[in-house]
Amino acid sequence: MSIFRTAIFKRKKIKSAKNSSNMLILFVQFVFVSSSYAAGLEVENAFARAVAPGAPMGAIYARLNNRGDQALEITRVYSEVAGMSEIHESVEIDGMMRMRQIDPLRIPGSAYIDLLPGGKHIMLMRLQRQLKTGDSFVVVLVDSKGTEYKADVLVGGFGQMTMPTPEK
Repeated sequence: MSIFRTAIFKRKKIKSAKNSSNMLILFVQFVFVSSSYAAGLEVENAFARAVAPGAPMGAIYARLNNRGDQALEITRVYSEVAGMSEIHESVEIDGMMRMRQIDPLRIPGSAYIDLLPGGKHIMLMRLQRQLKTGDSFVVVLVDSKGTEYKADVLVGGFGQMTMPTPEK
């Protein structure tokens, strides 16, 4: 009887050690995945302005925060609300404000870029539907490695200059 108890005890000890090893492996995997996720692009406070019915264009504003040490290049952007989307910036040329496409948008490592009215922004062209105050939709930014970063965009009022407060 004593030998039988010893064998069971040893078996439990081995299982316990095996479970500890598995837990350690899972923990290491979790930390690795978490840190690589954290090292990507974070899109903060994304919002768009409401547009009039039938308007062909809109814009998205946000903070693009590069959590990694290496520069990121955003090479593509798309959304279900627009037939075409591009990153633009407003510039003054010969006393006239004009927009020009930025391709790619480079975000240095551990830095951020603000997309603001009158500056850099995501231009939504060939709108598929009206952007109404209180609506939301998804925008996807794609980097040069093909990694996609999705963000929810909240639609504020006409002429909205800052992130609207979400209604509850």
